[in-house]
Amino acid sequence: MTQITCSRCRENKDLMPEPPFPGDLAQIVQRHVCAECWRGWLQAQVNLINENHYVMTDPDHRAQLNKQMRVFLSLPD
Repeated sequence: MTQITCSRCRENKDLMPEPPFPGDLAQIVQRHVCAECWRGWLQAQVNLINENHYVMTDPDHRAQLNKQMRVFLSLPD
């Protein structure tokens, strides 16, 4: 299996077998984030959606959440 150095935990881990969601950003996540840190983001995401009252049908809210995901996962720009 292909190894990556996770951008969040900095450990060498296996590449996720497939992108975690559709789209170009998912390709970046797959190439830079381990499955364990991705699960951590999913938990943090729920908290952020609830605390900030994000409506996921609102493009501005989705964009804000994507920004927070990039920071949380230490993704490259």
